[in-house]
Amino acid sequence: MNKIVAGLLLFVVISQTSFAIDMSILREGDIIFQESGQSESILRATNSNYSHVGIILKKNEQLYVFEAASTVGYTPVESWINGGVGGRYAVKRLDNADKILTSEAIAKIHQVAASYEGKPYDIYFEWSDDKMYCSELVWKIFKNALGIEVGRQQKFKDFNLSDPLVQAKLKERFGDNLPLEDTVIAPQAIWIADNLGLITIYPDTNISKTAADNKLTSWTPLKIDIYPTNICFPNKPNIYGLDIGPFVAFAENRIYGIQFALVCTANEVRGLQIGPIGADAGMMHGIQMSGWASFARELHGIQFSILGNNLLFGAAAKRKERVEFHVTGIQIGLFNYADSIKGIQIGLINTIRHGGIFPTMIGLNAGF
Repeated sequence: MNKIVAGLLLFVVISQTSFAIDMSILREGDIIFQESGQSESILRATNSNYSHVGIILKKNEQLYVFEAASTVGYTPVESWINGGVGGRYAVKRLDNADKILTSEAIAKIHQVAASYEGKPYDIYFEWSDDKMYCSELVWKIFKNALGIEVGRQQKFKDFNLSDPLVQAKLKERFGDNLPLEDTVIAPQAIWIADNLGLITIYPDTNISKTAADNKLTSWTPLKIDIYPTNICFPNKPNIYGLDIGPFVAFAENRIYGIQFALVCTANEVRGLQIGPIGADAGMMHGIQMSGWASFARELHGIQFSILGNNLLFGAAAKRKERVEFHVTGIQIGLFNYADSIKGIQIGLINTIRHGGIFPTMIGLNAGF
């Protein structure tokens, strides 16, 4: 009897688990991402960290997620987050949002959004306005309201259609008539759009929420990290230039330039990151180098480490937080790991995860 009661109590505790967000960091026009519970096939087909996306808009002076779910409409932000896997979410914002997202621009966004409200969800991912899927909705709102493209359109044939789970889902929906030439936009295409900057990410956030209001407009050309504090404009979350430290260099958001210390960490780097002991970036565009281990959830460029890149034990720990490693470029190290790769791995042991299988090659491995 006691075991039954304990089990019921545990169920109640688990069922009541909820995830919250600091609403003060959000603005209208922000784009919010999550992994939905029915989305493994989307993640595999698009090599994505996230499978669902919406736009932050106000309704009755409260912030909501405007999304394409069963129908297009408004969902309270915290309800939306709690509806995802593990409460995982990320928020991105247009570069130069203060200049672009004026009150007139936001009014246009609302006008376009209203034209889509109430439309049914499009399970066939067709490029029409009769029905909508999530990333199509977000992309079309920005395009039709502001003339801005958040992400590059693709064709069905561009996706990973060889995965058994993906093939089964496509067979279920399309039969033998797969629309390989149809235009689509995936959540991943919006996630890696060059005109968006990262605002926050949970659960693996490095971003101080106290500086959130200045995320994309507050810059410094130099930051020197002297643990546990830093000098030279310490409250500026973005760096256009150089971030250095004798021990640890920590950037709250974005670096356009060079980051150098024994251990480097940043949410986004466009340039060069060098950490003789370790280098860690959420998104890395450029060259990442370390003596011990390098980690990058999204790599576009070259990742070099004497020991290893996205090491399996590190990847396993990260995956407990449902974080994956996607590479477009080259990995060089004794041990290399990626959940997906468009490029090559050069090292003693090279592993690319494919579904639940971990094929490993000695010397050279490639994925396209």
